[in-house]
Amino acid sequence: MQDQLQLDPRAALEQRVLDVLEGKHGAYPLPEEARAILRVLRFHAGWERAIPLCELAERAAAASVHAAGITDREVKQAVKTLTEDFGVPVGASRQTPNGYFLCVTREDLEIAVRPYILEGKSLFRRARAIAGNDVVEAALGQLRLELGKDDAA
Repeated sequence: MQDQLQLDPRAALEQRVLDVLEGKHGAYPLPEEARAILRVLRFHAGWERAIPLCELAERAAAASVHAAGITDREVKQAVKTLTEDFGVPVGASRQTPNGYFLCVTREDLEIAVRPYILEGKSLFRRARAIAGNDVVEAALGQLRLELGKDDAA
C-alpha cells in the first residue's frame, strides 16, 4: 500500500476506505458509529475540506441507525478507532478550516500530527516538572518499546 500511496495517494486512500467499510481491513468488525463517520469523511479528503465536529456528528447520525444521534465523544472515539485500529489516516485541524478530514498529502499529515506532537511535548515537560528527569526518561523508554511493538505487529 505504501508504494501505491506514493504513486496515487487519493486512489490508495479511497481503496483503504473501501477495504475498511467492506470489512477487508482491521482486526475486528468496524463499529457502526465509526462506519457512519467514515462514510461522511470519505468526502472530506484533505485539510482544506475539513468538516467541523458538530456537522460530522449530525451527518453521521443521519447516515446511521442511531436515531438519537452521535455524541461528540462518540465521534472522537470513532476517529481514534479508525486511525489506530483500522489504519485510516484521519486528521483534525485546529486552524481554519477546522474539523476532521482524511489525510492525502504530506501537508495534511503535518497539519494532523503537529498538535499531537506539541501536546506530547507539553505533557512530558509537565511530568518532568512534577517528577523529574528520571521519571520522564523511563516513560520515554517505555514509549519506545511500545511503539516498537506496534511496528513489529
